[in-house]
Amino acid sequence: MSATTDQVQFAAYAPGRFAEHLPFAQRGYLFTLPGDFPEETPAHTNVTDWEMAVYRAHGEWEVRDINGNRKVWGIGPSRRVAVGMAFQAVARKRRYRAADIADRRAAAGLETVPPYMVEVTAGVTLVLTPQAVAHLFRIEATDFGHPARYHVTDPDGGGAYAITAGEGVELRTLEVGLLHVRCGCDPEATRFENEADALAYIREELSTWAMCENSPGAPAEADAQPDEDDDPDIMERRKERALQATWDGLTDNYERSYQDAQTAREQMTRAGVAMIGQVIRGQLPAATGMSVRAEDLALTAVHGDGDRLWAENGGELPGETVHNVNAYLTDVLTFGRDEEALTDLGWAEDEHLSGVFTIAFPPAP
Repeated sequence: MSATTDQVQFAAYAPGRFAEHLPFAQRGYLFTLPGDFPEETPAHTNVTDWEMAVYRAHGEWEVRDINGNRKVWGIGPSRRVAVGMAFQAVARKRRYRAADIADRRAAAGLETVPPYMVEVTAGVTLVLTPQAVAHLFRIEATDFGHPARYHVTDPDGGGAYAITAGEGVELRTLEVGLLHVRCGCDPEATRFENEADALAYIREELSTWAMCENSPGAPAEADAQPDEDDDPDIMERRKERALQATWDGLTDNYERSYQDAQTAREQMTRAGVAMIGQVIRGQLPAATGMSVRAEDLALTAVHGDGDRLWAENGGELPGETVHNVNAYLTDVLTFGRDEEALTDLGWAEDEHLSGVFTIAFPPAP
């Protein structure tokens, strides 16, 4: 796609959006860099959209991606200039990547771009009953044990009505598409290296199709419509696609769940450290941070500005407060207290005491 800085939509973020140890300012703006940018790179080299952050740093504006390597992509005297520099850097990197993919394909004896592309251009889901054929536009969930209701419209222009799921009621999705063959088009499509695989996919997935008018040649007329489902090769491919789709869905769900869990853990840790800070400041108002022994989740020190306000077994902090803090630590660090987990969450290991980690409290409200 063709994207410019004038089209970027910014969303402000506030303190707490990122953990303090991450290389982002506490305040800034989030925006999305489309995965299909720049426009001239082939669609088969596109990536997912990137989430980016732009913020003030060292007297200038700085742009980093937030989900990958958190690399600096652009720096400038204004937000727009920094974002523009980031767009240029990403475009350059993606052009190099697209060229590298083309070179590797050529080295493998393949065409620079997959020559066969199947584009789905339209689709409709029908509800079939012995009495009627209707267009589905919504499925209404019902209480457990009761059949779903399909909200439909009449293909001839009649009003909306509902059909109850049951015996003799069938859902059927019909899709229409285009086959592109070395035509120069670059649609969002499923790509193939040879005609046989492209036609097999068409027979499995499309109800009807046509050739792109820019394609130099067309497959045989006999391949123009889908075959019946009695072809064992087609059935085997369909089974393989279903298994792959299931696996892809499971891995995507796992990755999203893992990211959600990581974010939730960071948020819980920040909230827990803030809560412990308030408890300690109830006795030591000048407290700015604490040290904890990870092995048994015990508070070992409370720090002020350059001073140690309390050390383990000291009298400045009542025993009940220490007991409460240790109990809170058990909850706060439930999901990881090894070195890697703690440092990821912003704790720093003591240079002289192995297994002891220190973290700063957020400013007092």
